[in-house]
This record gives sequence, structure tokens and C-alpha cells, in this order.
Amino acid sequence: MNSILAGPDEAMRYIIPNFIFNNGYLPTGYETAIHGNWSYAFYPQLLGAIISAGFMHIAALFTHDPEWLVRAARLTSVLFGIIAAIFVRRSARLLFEAHKHKAVIGNLAMVLFALLPQITFLSSYVNNDIIALAGISIIFYACLHVYKKGFSTAAAVWYAIGTVFAVLGYLNSYGFVLAGFIYLFVKLIQRYKLVKNKQNLVKYLLIMAGIPLLLCVPFLIRNAILYDGDIFGLRTFRSEYLSWVDETGVVLQHPYHDSLLALLFGSRWVIETIRTFALGYFSGFSGGVSNTYFRVYYVVAILGIVGLIARLKAFRMDKERALFLGFMALGSLITVGLALYYTLEIDYQPQGRYVIYLGIPIVLGIILGVAALVQKFIKSAYVSQAMVLAGSLYVAFHLVIVYKTLF
Repeated sequence: MNSILAGPDEAMRYIIPNFIFNNGYLPTGYETAIHGNWSYAFYPQLLGAIISAGFMHIAALFTHDPEWLVRAARLTSVLFGIIAAIFVRRSARLLFEAHKHKAVIGNLAMVLFALLPQITFLSSYVNNDIIALAGISIIFYACLHVYKKGFSTAAAVWYAIGTVFAVLGYLNSYGFVLAGFIYLFVKLIQRYKLVKNKQNLVKYLLIMAGIPLLLCVPFLIRNAILYDGDIFGLRTFRSEYLSWVDETGVVLQHPYHDSLLALLFGSRWVIETIRTFALGYFSGFSGGVSNTYFRVYYVVAILGIVGLIARLKAFRMDKERALFLGFMALGSLITVGLALYYTLEIDYQPQGRYVIYLGIPIVLGIILGVAALVQKFIKSAYVSQAMVLAGSLYVAFHLVIVYKTLF
């Protein structure tokens, strides 16, 4: 079975749903610790493990083959990858709601996002990043819905659902959770000043905060009880690891040895983070595909950025647009800040999956740019066909990458 557990940290991640499947209850970090006294069960982000255990029980109705149980556990990542892609499409259609080609533009955005190699990779093995990414895609859609159409019960519910996925998914996504709440709270206050409806104000706040509190706080309380008030498990995880280092002398984590400026400008951290943000090697990072193939993705990004810059020149910056851009900027900065902190204080790991949540605004920005370029250089009657062709070529190229990494 170990041979099939090939994704980054997948063997450690799989221990938790496998424990739930075999024992019928949530494990503690002490029950599932391995080398370095490490266990992801110290963290309260257990939603993915619970769902994976459910898929494993369904698979067990037909087989108890360990490899098929791993594949069943991976269905959680497939499910949340699909959710993320669907909400990127919904967000793109919202951005182009008045455009006659909004349907095909939305589909192209979904394809660009879902078939970014790293996104496809995260959707294929047991991990928590994709769960949180799905949550952030829903939060982004909720905020964009409020920006374009104003507040509604549906938008508040979507934010709440996205927050549950993110909070119980992965810690690095919390920046967009916070930024989204601040944005929606400001919009609520603006709305209240106009309509003076206290009942609606309370209702929306109860939905936005109440649902996540109801579903997430029990996991935090459980952590506080198990680990002496450590609701996120970070302190306990670290102390267990350091105790193991003291006992064995074996060091598994190596924080960056120099300053933040040295990290940003004197190391390969930025380059490697960007590279692994885009690229996913489906048979491991030594999959053997030439970097030349992956330059296609950089070309697509550059074209989108050029088109976006041209499009932005025609935009009028008003207070509402600035507020929404502020939401994106704050969420992005916190996400990058958390990745930098981890590298400087805990372990040097230039991994794009730690900042993968930036993929949502980036892809939507690219689709805005691509749509602008297509409209500029293609006759109106052929815009839809041009986008379908572009999407088809992108899919075909993605299949080539997958084939070469697997075979």
C-alpha cells in the first residue's frame, strides 16, 4: 500500500481517515503519531478525513483491498476539486453577467483553473489543501455576488459554507476567510446605513458567523480539551516534534537561516514557489516532463495579464471596486505572509500549494484579460468559437502533460 501513497505527505494524511475507518471515532495526535512524533490529528482540520472515511466505508462494501481503500479516500479530493472548479466558473459568469458570451467565458475559466497542473494534482491524492481551496472559491463567489448584486441570504449562506470548508481544511486559507468576513461586514454596515433594517443585519451576521461557529467550534473545543487549550494544535505539534529531536538528535525541519530580504532576493524561494504553484507532477516531482512544456502555462498567464492591463485602463476606480480589490489584496497578503512565516520560523519549503488560494483571483484576472484580447482581435461573431477552440487546445495540452508524467 505504501507505493500508492505518492502525494506530498499523503502517507501521513491517510493515517487519519484510515484510523476513523477502522475505529469509528476521531483520533488524537498521540494515537496517530509517527516519526518525529508528527501527526496531523493534532490539528482540528479533520473535515477531509471524516469524508474520506465515509468513502472508504462505501468502498468496503465491495472490497477491503488496501489500495482500493486509498483510492476511495482520494475521492474527497476529487469532490472538492470539482466544487472549486464549479465556483470559479460561477464567479467568472458573474464577472461577465452582461456579456452575451458569459457561459463560454465561464466554462473557459473553469477549464483554465481545473487543468492548472497543480490544481489537478491536488485533486488526485489525499490532502487538505484542495478542501480549503474549495472553501475559498465559495467565499470568493459570495463576495463577488455581494459586489455585483448586493446582499442576499444566499450570499451569506455561501460565505458560511466556504468558511466551514476552509477552517476545517487548511490553516493557510484563513487569510481569505478573514478578508471575506471584513469585506462582507463593511458591505453590511453600508447597507444598514441605507435601509436601517436591523433585523436583516442581525440575520445576515447570524448566518455568516453562526453556521461556521456551530460546525467548527466543536473541533476547536475538542482540541482545547485534548491539548491544554491549544485550539489549533500548532503548539502541541511543535512541542512533540522538539521533544523527539531532543530524544533522537534527528532534525526533520530546517527553517531558513537568513533574513526575509535574503529569502526573497537571495534564494530560489520565490522562483520555486511560483513554479510549484503552477506545476503538478502527477507521478512525483521527478516525473520527467521537460520544463519547456510547462512554459505554455506561463505564456497563457502573460497573455492574460497583458489583456487585463489593457482592460483595466478602461475601468473607473470607485469606492466599491476599491473595497473589493482590497478584499483580494488583504487575503493574498495574509496567505503569502503565512507561507513566509512558515519558511522563516519552521521549515524551508518553497511549495506553491501553500499559496494555492491565490489561484482563484489570478485565474479570474487571466480570464478577464484573455476575454479582452479575444474581443479585440476576433470578430464578434467568432468570439465564442475562438474561446471554445482555446479551451480545447488547453485540454489537449493538459492531457499530453498527464500522459508524459504517467508514462
